[in-house]
Amino acid sequence: MPVVNDLGAPATLYGWIDADENGSFQAGEAATVEVPAGATSATLEWTGLLALPDGARPMIRLRLTSAALADAPATAGLDERSRGPAPDGEVEDHRARVGTDVADGCANPFVETFGTGTGYGPPLPAGQTTYAHESVEFVNDGEYALVSSLPGTAGPWWHEGGDRTPGDTDGRMMLVNADLTAGTFFQKTFTGLRPGATYDFSAWITNANNAGSAIVPNVSFVLVDPETRNLIRSVSTGDIPNTSSLEWNRYGLQFVAPLSEVRVLMMNNAAGGNGNDLAIDDIAFNLACDWGDAPASYGTTAADDGPVHALAGPMLGDERDGGGRRPAGRRRGR
Repeated sequence: MPVVNDLGAPATLYGWIDADENGSFQAGEAATVEVPAGATSATLEWTGLLALPDGARPMIRLRLTSAALADAPATAGLDERSRGPAPDGEVEDHRARVGTDVADGCANPFVETFGTGTGYGPPLPAGQTTYAHESVEFVNDGEYALVSSLPGTAGPWWHEGGDRTPGDTDGRMMLVNADLTAGTFFQKTFTGLRPGATYDFSAWITNANNAGSAIVPNVSFVLVDPETRNLIRSVSTGDIPNTSSLEWNRYGLQFVAPLSEVRVLMMNNAAGGNGNDLAIDDIAFNLACDWGDAPASYGTTAADDGPVHALAGPMLGDERDGGGRRPAGRRRGR
């Protein structure tokens, strides 16, 4: 973070994150670093903090001073260094947002592949699903599992097959057995967006049921303001039909960012109980990008280091075509 130390002597940067959100700063939530004379930046590193759920808004306090602040160990519920006077420096308080920072470019898009490994995978980070995690038994209604293949140990009702990510040995996918009440099964907060720029939010989804289920998956992609929960945009996949084998299709939406942060949700539009089993992979969120249209020999795909531009700024003409070749292996479903 930027700092100014013009004292001609070292100062100390103190920081606290209210990880348990109990309304006070404790010694276990603190980090400190010496700021040399003349320094213009400093880095605080925290260890041992409680894991905050996605979307949380913890309070952060920063104090920069030449004083050696002291904590009273007997008061475990309060770090006295976060309070009281200091002879110089500055204090700032901020509300943080727990989320994933979006790359401001086309080179490194966010893609959730759910990791690799055989058998069941670990649960998603806190706050990213309302469903119960299954790690041993059959995946029941209202549960999910991260698995590398279907049916595997997940039961005989699903198609056989692996995840969608190309070249991903033992790659996992998110298997979802819809809850009896329609609702959200995946959610994630993204920060660092460029207001006014165009973004893509997409995922690859398959109807996992091989038994001709009566209820087929139908998923909404929803974007909301993480602070107010006001709707920004939503689209639906429509019914994803039963198929004779595992069939992956890409679904998603584009939107112009009105804010620097958004929360994305994937929601079932139908209840479970008699079908509505689906698998999801390669959830992507990134700046919408324009690729070239020439034959592959001219270098137009990501694999060939083709030219790519974020959909923002100057244009070649009155309208931006905003299309071209997508990265190899991707296509847009319904």
